[in-house]
Amino acid sequence: MATKGERTRERILMEAAGLMEQKGFCGTSVSELLEKCGVKRGSLYFHFPGKNDLEKAVLERAREELMGFLGSSLAGATPGKALENFFTAVFELHRNKGFTGG
Repeated sequence: MATKGERTRERILMEAAGLMEQKGFCGTSVSELLEKCGVKRGSLYFHFPGKNDLEKAVLERAREELMGFLGSSLAGATPGKALENFFTAVFELHRNKGFTGG
């Protein structure tokens, strides 16, 4: 079971990732993140010494998720089947997230 500190760090990461996905790194303020997470400034800086550290952790998490997605979706008996599975997984992911961009 995760400790309170681990749960807080995870909540900060998840909320930061969501805000940064919507507003970008520069468009996401620390104050906005604190309000969204419901944590105090000291708690944020305990887990992430600076905003750059938080941004790096968000990117690392996204990299891990992408690599996992690629590993699971690029599977198939032939290269053609692997690509078919990949595109099916991408379309499903976009549908589930309500993706409307191009």
